[in-house]
Amino acid sequence: MQWAQLGQHFWSFGIAFGLITASVISSLVTLWEWLQNPGGVFYAGGTTQWDNVLATFTSWFMPTFFYAGLAAAIGHLSISLLTQWLSKKK
Repeated sequence: MQWAQLGQHFWSFGIAFGLITASVISSLVTLWEWLQNPGGVFYAGGTTQWDNVLATFTSWFMPTFFYAGLAAAIGHLSISLLTQWLSKKK
């Protein structure tokens, strides 16, 4: 595999993994917080405060996307380089 192809694959893998992981985790945490409704932040009187729901989702999504995507990209690159190196060594 060429370096250009390898670079494209590990970044796209990291972005895809980060998007999926961040979406799932952020959705679960936001739903959990909405159901618990600590201090009446998310809904009061039968009305949902969507700005607080969105703020909670984004506050979990952005860091999770960054860290999960970066870790997945580095892991993918490391494994790809290791398998490439081992296949040339044989």
